[in-house]
Amino acid sequence: MERQASFSDSAMDMFCPDDVRAELSRILASTSFRATRLRRQMLSFVIEETLAGRASELKGYTIGVHVFGRPTDFDPGADPVVRLEARRLRNDLGVYYAEAGRNNKLRITIPIGGYVPVMTRQQPLAQGEPEDRPPVAEPDDNAAAIRFPARVKAMAVGAALILTFAAAGLWTILGREEREPSVVKPSLVILPLKVLSDSDEDRSLALSIVSRIVGDLGRFPGLSLYDPRQGISQEPGADPAYLGRQWGVSYVLAGEFWTRGNIVTVVTRLVESDTGRVVWTGYHDRDLSSEDLSALEREISSNLASALAQPFGVIRADLARALSDSPGPNSENYECVLRGYYFRRTYEPKLHAPIMSCLEEAVERDPSDAEAWAMLGFMHFASSAMSIIPDYPGVTLDSAAEHALHSLDIDPENILGLKTLSVVQHLRENYADAERLARLAAALNPNDPDALYQLGWRLAIRGNFAEGVPLIEAAIEQTVSPPGPYYHLLAIDRLMKGDGEGMLAFATRASVDGSALSQSLVAMAENLLGHREEAQRAIARMNEITPHYEAIARFRAYKATDEIIAAMTAALEGKS
Repeated sequence: MERQASFSDSAMDMFCPDDVRAELSRILASTSFRATRLRRQMLSFVIEETLAGRASELKGYTIGVHVFGRPTDFDPGADPVVRLEARRLRNDLGVYYAEAGRNNKLRITIPIGGYVPVMTRQQPLAQGEPEDRPPVAEPDDNAAAIRFPARVKAMAVGAALILTFAAAGLWTILGREEREPSVVKPSLVILPLKVLSDSDEDRSLALSIVSRIVGDLGRFPGLSLYDPRQGISQEPGADPAYLGRQWGVSYVLAGEFWTRGNIVTVVTRLVESDTGRVVWTGYHDRDLSSEDLSALEREISSNLASALAQPFGVIRADLARALSDSPGPNSENYECVLRGYYFRRTYEPKLHAPIMSCLEEAVERDPSDAEAWAMLGFMHFASSAMSIIPDYPGVTLDSAAEHALHSLDIDPENILGLKTLSVVQHLRENYADAERLARLAAALNPNDPDALYQLGWRLAIRGNFAEGVPLIEAAIEQTVSPPGPYYHLLAIDRLMKGDGEGMLAFATRASVDGSALSQSLVAMAENLLGHREEAQRAIARMNEITPHYEAIARFRAYKATDEIIAAMTAALEGKS
């Protein structure tokens, strides 16, 4: 029997304003609503404007000026901040209603393709229906029914075969054994998505999405993937954490899939097996009207794989929280590499030497560990190229290149090795080779946002902002919590355009890394805006973080073009 509609959409003016504002208050007060301060302001703004009868004025320009502080000549086509933040806000709302708000009587959404909020009234569930199922509705009578290409009906068997054969040689079962107090290589099982409809097309599409997720995750090193169908039964309705403990894996990825009108929704949860803790919730709404199912599958799978397994993704961030202050004498190789990634995010000088020692022991213990060699090469690069990192005996750009090349001898497609060798070649002023290596890394794993960022950085620092900036923006879009340095070249791009407000917005985001370099960009932006006192305070903070910091010298060392250096010098000195 087909499930009956459980909610209906209406414009905000169909509801009592007090009810709308009460629902908004519940959202803003909930810890399940993880939006930033500006996205919270955006949600409040679009709701209040709609209640005031000004929904027709909710355009990218209006929101950019009133919420994100853009100047009156703001061009939403050139600056995608509103579009990107609206997409993130939709995901924030989706996560909230998949968790704390799943039983709310009312629901606020912002449909794809616009900024005008819609209120949904959720009706009581049908008798006997599980209370924890996300709401699913049939399309309205006037809405076009979803039409899948005929090939989809044959996808169930094909996708199952893809999932099985793609797993060959990739999945490893990590046994439950007594562990030393060290972080070990994580393992993950991906459960089939629970399809909340009685539709063969939906089941086929959900299965195909899972097969793509497996393939995309397999591109990332440092993660053991496990197929639950290979010899171990799955108990119907069992709790994901229970299944994870039975199979001896670190994490379980579980989720639901449903369609409503032309929108397909996928909600996923990463669950820690030992504790049952929900580490992360992902929410994806995508439009099916284009009928390009392959593109839709690729987008959802790519976003999930990037969020979970990228260098600064959910899994590594969760494991990093368990790290002790310094590596122990018998640290696992994976822990040494994980610490290296943490260092790449923070660049804390005190972390460098202990991580170097940990990696040296790792490659001695296992000379075939390509990722450990690549990270050791990166640490050599950091020591030889960054003024804030203390000198380390025998470390040069040559030794960094040697270790990176050794990692590529072991694994020619090691992405960290390619990225490390690329930055070394860049500092050697072999720009064409540096760009080639960065492009190769990005091509090998398009789901690695850090590879996109590295390529974008190479291009932008040499003046090719037109190609570099969109790559950096794509990396930020695909990263749950982007590191501060991701925003540096975006700030400099705004400097070159004379956009002080835009530069300050990006420099402020970058400053969460606590670095002197980010503070120097804040000072330049404040000077560009004529805020001399604020600029001097930023310079004071810069020198407090790193006494006598030479920001311009750093960018010269990073091989910024003469035009960039001239613009930065003028801005830092307040001559812009």
